[in-house]
Amino acid sequence: MEEVERERLPRAIERSNEAAALWREISRLRRHVPSPMSMREAIDFATVLAQTWGSQEIVEVYRLLRDEVRARVEEGVAAVPGETLRLVWLHLRPYYSKEILTWLEDYGAAVVFEEVNFPTRAPMDPADPWRSLAREVITNFGRYRSFTPEWEDDLRDGYLSRDFQLDGAVHFYHENCGWADAVYPPMQRFIRRELELPLLSVTGDCLVKSRERLLFTRVHAFLEGLAARKKAGARVPVAGIAPPAEPGRDGEGWFAGIDVGSATIKVAVVDGEGVLRGHCVAPTGPESEARVGLALDEALRKAGDVPREGLRRVVATGVGRNAVTLPHEEMTEVTCHARGVADCIPEARTVIDIGGQDTKAILVREKLNLLNDSCAAGTGKFLEAISRALDMEPSELSDVDELATRPIRINKICTVFAESEVVDRVAAGDPISGIVRGCHEMVAGKATTLVRRLTREVLEPVVFSGGVARNRGVVRAVERGIGTEVLIPAHPQIMGAFGAALIARDARGTAAHAP
Repeated sequence: MEEVERERLPRAIERSNEAAALWREISRLRRHVPSPMSMREAIDFATVLAQTWGSQEIVEVYRLLRDEVRARVEEGVAAVPGETLRLVWLHLRPYYSKEILTWLEDYGAAVVFEEVNFPTRAPMDPADPWRSLAREVITNFGRYRSFTPEWEDDLRDGYLSRDFQLDGAVHFYHENCGWADAVYPPMQRFIRRELELPLLSVTGDCLVKSRERLLFTRVHAFLEGLAARKKAGARVPVAGIAPPAEPGRDGEGWFAGIDVGSATIKVAVVDGEGVLRGHCVAPTGPESEARVGLALDEALRKAGDVPREGLRRVVATGVGRNAVTLPHEEMTEVTCHARGVADCIPEARTVIDIGGQDTKAILVREKLNLLNDSCAAGTGKFLEAISRALDMEPSELSDVDELATRPIRINKICTVFAESEVVDRVAAGDPISGIVRGCHEMVAGKATTLVRRLTREVLEPVVFSGGVARNRGVVRAVERGIGTEVLIPAHPQIMGAFGAALIARDARGTAAHAP
């Protein structure tokens, strides 16, 4: 022990101080544009740093790395070719899918720094090694219990400083984790309000393999929002949405949005002023490519027999957007729904969208969203199954709901089992109206839970879009669930397609596809 205290520990502290100084140099080099070092590389070095801290080898490793990164900066090497967005990652693997990094890089988004790689501590004193170590343990233990002032300083002055020229932050949030529940909300508010930085929270539930499409949609919707905000520049604050392009003299032409959902195809055609001129809703079904073409032709016919050649730009969205074969651009359904609703109801703060097989909750200005899991419970498919079990049309459910004096609780969440439970309830003599209201309460409950996960206080006005918004029974159930009235657009089912058409129209000044 005496040898450790007199010689080995002080030498290890000296080497760790030297390695930390080199890592700070590397951190400063990573602030250059384009970013010279990828997150994949940096996280690997963070692991080495943690396991070999205090050794002479780690000093040599970081000296070589510093020299290599410096050479990359001088040569203008980009870790992510075509870098357009710069992000900070506020967590550590392995708690996320590597696919996320691929999606980010394919979009041109570079993670330019990671929280785990920020050297927060001050140099330790080799002459007083035990006290130095104790101080570090005490200091770092606090941030594992709460969002500390020291943590705020790190965020404000360190890796989220203006020098990094960040466009957004990504954070991993542990579902049902006591530490995360205590730390994440204040950190989230601090990042958004004081640092004015858009934040994407990736939850653990998103990382289940079967929900990869939902995670992809959330990540891309976040990137689309960042790109729109960056393009608009200082005109749009962090809590804003990109304004539409001014019509001006370039108001001629036609623009289409195509939303290919799991149940229906929606097409909207707008003119150069952004006015809806024609739309169509058709079943998706088999041979969806042909059905998309038929739906587009019908919408063009309703717009005044507009030929396909008259379309200046087409934007496709929805889970089945790959079925669109004519030249087009793609956007996530989250971005398109928010854009469509914002045009119809500019004051909208929250959007609840319930479609054929998914449910979305969107905070329009904050650019936050959550989607349901891969189960169809609480969606239009669920209501279709219930109407079959009751031998009625889905359109009849709303009227039957009005006759109910109380809801009959449906205990099964799964659509298949819930349908069986409804049959059992009918056989037991329970009133049909109460059963229908109970089903509506279940659908509304799934949607309102997503809203509550996004924000503690419901941000009004709340707009309800999607095909299920035509069911007044569900609308009333949602209103009871969130405690406020909801607004319904004139054409709730086509909000995604309408938003896609408006996005096509907004971008008309750039090079367009010619169908």
